[in-house]
Amino acid sequence: MNASLSKHVSLVSAFQPARLPGDPPGLFQHIYTGLVSELSRPSLLAETLCVQLAEAMLWLQRHQRDKHAAIAERMLTIMADFMGEDRLRLPLTYVLAGTASDEVRDEVLDLVYQKGYTLEALRGVAMQSSLTV
Repeated sequence: MNASLSKHVSLVSAFQPARLPGDPPGLFQHIYTGLVSELSRPSLLAETLCVQLAEAMLWLQRHQRDKHAAIAERMLTIMADFMGEDRLRLPLTYVLAGTASDEVRDEVLDLVYQKGYTLEALRGVAMQSSLTV
């Protein structure tokens, strides 16, 4: 390994954030590599900026994942008094992730409609109420 490459590898290692639960393996390295590959002749400064940008993008993805989980949890809480939260948790999670079967999706949407919402309206209420908590 030449000195320049060694310096760049240690730079990335020094700034790489710790992997958190829910992070796919190698996510930071993937983001960083994608950014650096956009540069024709990356300098140490450019690579340092790519490391920092990759870290910011990683934290943004983590924040979005946590935000979606918090909204889904609030949606469950809103529906809990209408139907047992435990019985609805898994089907609603599948619907929100887009992995529910048509039958499960129709059943959940029917329950949400019986509560007086569409899925989008329930999500909006959940988002609004999470802002006031």
